[in-house]
Amino acid sequence: MKKILFPTDFSSSAGNALEFTLKLAQEFSATVDVLHLYQVQMWLEGDMAPEMVLQRMEQLAKQAEEDIRSFLQAFTSDHIGKTIAIQSSTIAREIVNQAEMGQYDAIFMGMQGEHATLEKIMGSVTTRTLNQAKCPVLAIPAEASYQSIDKIAYATDLDTSDRVAVEQLMKIAGLLGAEVHFVHVETQPQLGEMEDQVQLDNYPFDYVDFTILNNPSVVKGLDLYTEEKGIQVLALYKPKRPLWDRIFHNSVSKRLAFQSEIPLLVLQAE
Repeated sequence: MKKILFPTDFSSSAGNALEFTLKLAQEFSATVDVLHLYQVQMWLEGDMAPEMVLQRMEQLAKQAEEDIRSFLQAFTSDHIGKTIAIQSSTIAREIVNQAEMGQYDAIFMGMQGEHATLEKIMGSVTTRTLNQAKCPVLAIPAEASYQSIDKIAYATDLDTSDRVAVEQLMKIAGLLGAEVHFVHVETQPQLGEMEDQVQLDNYPFDYVDFTILNNPSVVKGLDLYTEEKGIQVLALYKPKRPLWDRIFHNSVSKRLAFQSEIPLLVLQAE
């Protein structure tokens, strides 16, 4: 992982996310390019002469560049690369476009709000980026505090089509020297509350341990697991629609909160 794209809106949570990103970039020996996307109010075109609109657009572009410089003054890192300021009305789509055009290995970005619930996250730029990106996306909560990452949990629905995600994750974990712990949340009541070191003969991936736990809510179960096991990053595979839907599209789950300190790594199909 050598190129990371970091979109920012200059919020306090974005500042914390950049600090987290730069420390991870040091682990990866990666370059972080900082992207800011700004919007232009549509009324400018209707109420102003064309030359005034052009002048205003130039002013906004210069202001965006100045805002990036001001934002970055608080950070001293050799891993900061170039800065990019672009006007766009479709923020998430433009983030994805920039990641594809620049051939970035990953997108790292902040997740909004203190104790952000899925209900609040749904519809946000972060969530739309998670849904649209073709590269891994790390969503960093406002409360995340960087520490050396040695435990990553991978949430799975026990499907062998996880291969793409597992290969991506193992490469990332290898760069960090981190262990990957597999976890499956079973929402049916027939299993015990938590079973560690489950042996799965038909699951063809190497793992440090495999835990199956029982909880009526996938989100609450993952919260319980990450807290109890001291997990620092939770990973899942977006194209695995059943698990993705259970977390992001279930009306009950959306009202529950993820552990606010745990970054979420979403792995994508290649």
